[in-house]
Amino acid sequence: MTVVEKAAYLKGLTEGLGIAPDSKEGKLWNALNELLSDMAHEIEDLHACYDEHDEALDEVCDELNYLEELTCDLDFPEDGDDYDDEDEDDEDDAPRKTDLRRVLTIAGAAVVAVALIVLLWRAIFSDLLGGEQKQKEYVVPHLLGMTIDEANEDENVKGIFTIEQIGERASSEYAAGQIIEQSPERGKSVKGNRVISVFVSTGAKTEKMPNLVNSERRNAALQLKNLDLDLTIDDTLEEYSETITAGYVIRTLPEAGTTLRAGDTVSLVVSKGSEKKSIPVITFTGSDIEIVRQQATQMGLVVGDVSSRADVSPIGTVLEQSIAPNTDVKEGTVITFVVSSGPDVDDGGEEPGIGGEELP
Repeated sequence: MTVVEKAAYLKGLTEGLGIAPDSKEGKLWNALNELLSDMAHEIEDLHACYDEHDEALDEVCDELNYLEELTCDLDFPEDGDDYDDEDEDDEDDAPRKTDLRRVLTIAGAAVVAVALIVLLWRAIFSDLLGGEQKQKEYVVPHLLGMTIDEANEDENVKGIFTIEQIGERASSEYAAGQIIEQSPERGKSVKGNRVISVFVSTGAKTEKMPNLVNSERRNAALQLKNLDLDLTIDDTLEEYSETITAGYVIRTLPEAGTTLRAGDTVSLVVSKGSEKKSIPVITFTGSDIEIVRQQATQMGLVVGDVSSRADVSPIGTVLEQSIAPNTDVKEGTVITFVVSSGPDVDDGGEEPGIGGEELP
């Protein structure tokens, strides 16, 4: 993976964090990603320039090696050697002139080669030290929404840029196969490196509706949020159920197994527990309180406070009930009673004795 690809990959990871672009953190990450992208492309440009100079130097070295081989093959007379007669001088004069021309040619080529080396090294050091490059600049075109084939045929790309796919992601904005992200971005000027790294859409993200029946209301909503589809969750629908505990999901709309897409609405129908039946209240007055307790409980009523007051009725006899007879109430309704505590006895008095007389 090249430096540019790594920078683009890091940008994709940070965008996957879901940080709002307008937040302080989002602005910071965007600035860091831009800086990394610019640095990566500058490094790629330096690499491309270095490779070009390196190839040129290799060619010059090959030429110098060839010249060296030619000079080694020449046979020059040693100093102090004399020829015996003028005939021999005349016979050797033509070859020596030829050798001299070859030497001069080689020397001239060597001078030109040295000059080329100097110029090349100056160009290299100028690049490394921030000198101006005379490479042609190209403006990066806008590729979002195109397929890779369409981008390669674009007049601003064909023969200029190379499109390289480095990954793919789900997108609700772009159809499957379309480019959803590019690096460098549109409008950027590039020189040596002319590769545009892209991410391609796999289409809108989808998930299967999970089975949430008999799940607690909050846990069901959490499972839906974890699908990362930005769903609208409606859990306000409630129904009575004889089998599902109150607060747990009876059914979902849509049903389990349905394909969900980003932004869909899911409704949870939540149980209110068993429906309370309507109970007609009977007459409890005149009966003993213990018998009344059993009857009320069996009917589905809840016996509340039981108070008492003096009455000629036997102790424990129900005198009053809080709910009038023949009134319809729901199961679980609380009913209270007033019972007899027996006859009232005068303070300080005494009951007449059997067969006795009053005391004087």
